[in-house]
Amino acid sequence: MLKMQYQERMTVDEISNRMSLRLPQHEALKILADIMASDFSMSDTELEKHINAKYPIFKEFERDFPSLTFALATGVGKTRLMGAFMLYLYRNFGIKNFFIVAPNLTIYEKLKKDFGEPNHPKYVFNGIQQFAQQPPLIVTGENFKGTNPL
Repeated sequence: MLKMQYQERMTVDEISNRMSLRLPQHEALKILADIMASDFSMSDTELEKHINAKYPIFKEFERDFPSLTFALATGVGKTRLMGAFMLYLYRNFGIKNFFIVAPNLTIYEKLKKDFGEPNHPKYVFNGIQQFAQQPPLIVTGENFKGTNPL
């Protein structure tokens, strides 16, 4: 879980430039931004039809709430894309907490470094000035009991 302090809005291009996103990541972020501009007061069925009209590959939500999956090739930067999504949702909608599930301990350890160690070569938030001054709080299985994430 990451906790961030809310700041001013950022555009897709600003995030893409600051985080040095590759074209597939940039395109996925544009799709997320477009979908987030939808009217979420409509029913899930109406929202699914609305999204499907723009993105025919989308068929339906797999859960009882709006949920999206982005398929990217190996090595394109799915972790960096997660960070870009988080930054976009945080800066534009004030969403402060994110829950990431890792499929195994190797990826769990990698994600802790990628999101939580600013000096790590693959630190996700490189280029985001406010996180250089105050990095997001990373709550893990190891520090959960001693942390107040809210």
